[in-house]
Amino acid sequence: MTEVGAELPQEDAVEVDAVRVLLIEDDEVDQMAFERLVRREALPYDYAIVGTLGDAQEAVAEQRFDLVISDYHLPDGTAMDLFAAGWTLPIIVITGAGGEEIAVQAMRAGAYDYLIKDLERKYLKILPITVENALKKSRAEHELLLLSHAVATINEAIFIADPSGEVLYVNDAFSRTYGYSRQEILGRDRRLLWAGGSELEVVGEGGAHEQVECLHQRNDGSTFPVLVSRSNLPLLGGRAMAEVGVVWDITQRKRSEMALRESEERYALAARGANDGLWDWDLRTGEIFFSARWKHMMGYSEAEVGSSPEDWFRLVHPEDLNLLKAQVEAHLDGRTPHFENEHRIRHRSGEYRWMLSRGLAVRGRNSQAYRMAGSQTDITERKQAEQQLVHDALHDALTGLPNRALFLDR
Repeated sequence: MTEVGAELPQEDAVEVDAVRVLLIEDDEVDQMAFERLVRREALPYDYAIVGTLGDAQEAVAEQRFDLVISDYHLPDGTAMDLFAAGWTLPIIVITGAGGEEIAVQAMRAGAYDYLIKDLERKYLKILPITVENALKKSRAEHELLLLSHAVATINEAIFIADPSGEVLYVNDAFSRTYGYSRQEILGRDRRLLWAGGSELEVVGEGGAHEQVECLHQRNDGSTFPVLVSRSNLPLLGGRAMAEVGVVWDITQRKRSEMALRESEERYALAARGANDGLWDWDLRTGEIFFSARWKHMMGYSEAEVGSSPEDWFRLVHPEDLNLLKAQVEAHLDGRTPHFENEHRIRHRSGEYRWMLSRGLAVRGRNSQAYRMAGSQTDITERKQAEQQLVHDALHDALTGLPNRALFLDR
């Protein structure tokens, strides 16, 4: 019960803006006293007054109210009937004779507070603070209800354990993830979830919060990798700390990481074992990756060739450069299905060697190329063989002089 004469604690004051109040009071004098209080104190109440439970039911059906103030004794029943009808609005009960006993009954039934009438109506002096406290309690309960509902329906498994590790709470997702019912897990040590009893790796820390990757164990004995986000929150009294854990099953992520790692290993092995040089051009940054084999084909070490297109083009024979650039541009513009060009590149020794370069662009949704990768093959011996065949066909094998075929061609 809120005592007569109590003052509103300033540090806890909550501004009440246009509070919708329903007063259920059959005594006209008490009705007028309430209205005088609202006007005199300039209380921000948008109120309605009814004299019976039936009228109150109609008012609630037609309008929205934040709070109900009800006299206990009414012409068609008592305030207890409001609780029996399942009203969820915060209700303050006002009692007269026998008030203490009735007030206790009302509080047990679900009243947020109660006031006891007196002949001088001093109870009205503390009515505003009583209303404010009831609203604060109602809002807190509503927020707690929403939070509880969110925790219960979230897809991630959640557990709360006391400082000794004893599980105090789990949500429905926890039961689905681990195969334990609430009855089976509550009161048991949370460490039974850890496969082998040990954690694997702390991946993030921040004060009372940390993230741990571990191998967890279900009720049936099967194991799976998880990411556990753990926070410490004070229990009632503030001395002991409870551990709140949110668990994500990262099985699919680990599989993806493994597949990516295997793919990268395959690519690295292929790049090292291939006879051809490989290149990968990021068109967004303008950087090109040249494999070690690509550089060694021209006699250069890895540090002697940079990562820009010019580091490639400056090695190309001047007579071949324009055609190479034109064919690269044609493919990037989408005018050719793939890129292919034969050109000469200057070896570190100063000689030129013939290279066959092939590539393919990767395009986004707008068909704009953002990446181009390919290979480079040394075809110097093939070019020399082709030139030798042409020479042999046009020259005498014995003397080396031009033959009839070259004479007719010229």
